[in-house]
Order: sequence, then structure tokens, then C-alpha cells
Amino acid sequence: MTDTTKTPVTEASAAPLPGPDPRLDRLAVFSRELEAVAGNAAVTDPVAVTEPVASPEPVASPEPVASPEPVAIIEAAAPADTLVNMPVIDTAPIMAREDQPVPEPEAVAPEPKAVAPEAEAVAPKTEAGPVPRTEARKVEPMTRESALDSKDPAKKPSEPQPSDLWAVLRAILSTPWGRRIALVIVGIVLFFTGYVSGRWGRSDLHSQLSDRKQEIVRFKKEVENYKVEVESVVIERDQLRQRLRESEEKREFYKQRDKIRKYVSDARRAWEARNVKEALEALHKANIHFQSEARDAKGVSNYLYRTIARRMQQALTAIETDCADSKPVQSSAFEPPAVPAVPCLERVNGLLQHVIDALPPARED
Repeated sequence: MTDTTKTPVTEASAAPLPGPDPRLDRLAVFSRELEAVAGNAAVTDPVAVTEPVASPEPVASPEPVASPEPVAIIEAAAPADTLVNMPVIDTAPIMAREDQPVPEPEAVAPEPKAVAPEAEAVAPKTEAGPVPRTEARKVEPMTRESALDSKDPAKKPSEPQPSDLWAVLRAILSTPWGRRIALVIVGIVLFFTGYVSGRWGRSDLHSQLSDRKQEIVRFKKEVENYKVEVESVVIERDQLRQRLRESEEKREFYKQRDKIRKYVSDARRAWEARNVKEALEALHKANIHFQSEARDAKGVSNYLYRTIARRMQQALTAIETDCADSKPVQSSAFEPPAVPAVPCLERVNGLLQHVIDALPPARED
């Protein structure tokens, strides 16, 4: 029965063998397997530190050092018959959470002293590489601040990404109830969209309708104003027409008055020159224009015109009859009338003067 008492390995216990041993090959294979296991443990947990030590001389484990934290130093050394059945030791420390205590690493004791020197002596002759020495270090509790400060992205809390949201939505929509809820939400959104757009459209139409009504009222007022202006323009037009008609009548009256006075004056001059024929012609022309002027006379003007017409007729009769009561009888048509006497001349001149005085020259207003 082998003694399994845990005894620390020191330099005194490591003594070289007197000669080569045929078990070196198996020991080299074991060393390589142990190195591979230690490398995998270091990759899995970054806290564990594996330091390979390469030395041609046998490596002696250091003496245990008193420390608040346990440190285990493991060096593989075993006899050939126990190397095959020896279990693989995981030297990586365990990362503890904040709410769990940190377990202390276990120190693995080597095999009896008789076998240890063989492993120490064989170590320099191996060509497989350095013998790994795993040292369990202090494990600090992981906190949120230390995880955020760490450079390892695996320790940092992942932030939500848009792809995660889409994945959640797809997962929700993949279920029947999710599709029903989505349809209900879409229906509510469409309803409120239509309601808001309809209200906005109605309000816009009402505002346009009120604007059109105001425009219609304004147009009606403008039409009424235009009608009043048209009526005033029509009244002004009628007044202008009346004034034009009056001005035309006045102009015609002025022409008639000038002609009457002119012909009466010509008849008087011809009568004074004893030219009875010219005096009669001029007096007849004056009488024609006088009748045209007195045609529309009314009231006092009509009385005055009748008086003037009577005197003009007396002058014509006096010139034709040479102031006789009856017209003279002419023996021949080619015989000129007798020259009137002086009293008859004065009488005709007096009548013509009364006619001229009764018809003063026209004056513009």
C-alpha cells in the first residue's frame, strides 16, 4: 500500500537517477498531455495563468509561503505503473459570482518520495518541451464595474440592437395571437388615421365654404354699388341729353333770331332805297323764320310773338299797298308799283323798327 501523505516537494527530495530509465518515453507523453490540458484550461478561463518553465536541470517546487490566499504548486511525478491511471487535473481556478464565496484551490500532493527523484532525473532528457507549472492565483469577485472596465467583450453586457427588436417582432408575429394583435393595432391606426384625415378634410371644406359665402356677400354688395352707380350714370346721361337738346334748341333759336333781324334790316334798307320788290322778299323771308321761331311759344312769349307777327303783317300790307286801305290794282304785271309817298315810308320804317326792337339779338347764357 502506497503512502498518500501530503508532503511538500522540496529541492532536497529531488535527486538525479544513477542511469537512464526505459520509462522516459511514457513520461514524455504524459508531460505533453498535461501541457495540452493546461493550455486548454488557460484558454477557457483567462484568470488562470500557466507559465511553462523550460530548464535542462530538474525543477524543484518552491517551499510553501504563508499567505492569506492559498497557492498550490503542482509538479507531476509518478511511477510508470501509475502514469496510465493517473487522472487529469484541471488547474484553472473557478470564477465566482458576487453572491457566492470563492472556493479555495486544492493542493494536489505528489506521490511518494521514492518515485519523485525518477521524474526529476528524467525531466532534463525529455525533448517534448517545458513542463507546465500551473499556479492558482487569487480570484477576485466579479462586479458590474469590473465587467464594464474589462477589455474582454465577452464580459461586457450586450446592448440591444435593432436586429434583436426585429427578431422579437418576428417571433411575436409567428404566433396566431401575435398576428391577431398586430391586425387589431393596424386597424386602430388606420381608423384613427382616417378619422383625423376626415376631420381635417371636413374642417378644410367648411373653411373654404365660409370663404366662398363671404365672397358671395362681398360680390352682392359690389353689385348693389355698381347698380347705384349705373343709375346715377343713367340720370346724368339723361341730364346731359336734356342739356344737349336745350343747347340745340338754343342754337337753332339763335340762328333763327339772327336771320329774322338780318332780313328785317335788309327789308328796311330796301324800302328806304325805294326798292319795293327787294323789301317785300326780305320781309317775307323774315316772316317765315319768325313763324318757325314762334311755333312752340307758350304763355307770355306766345302773346309777344303774336304782337310782333301782327306788326310785321301790317308792314307787308303797307309796302304792298303803298299805305292804302286796299291793294293797288296793277294794269300790267311788268309795270312797277308806284313810288310810295313820304308819309307811307315813315310809317313802314316805324313798323319795321318796332319789329327789330321786339326781337333783340340772342345772347348766350
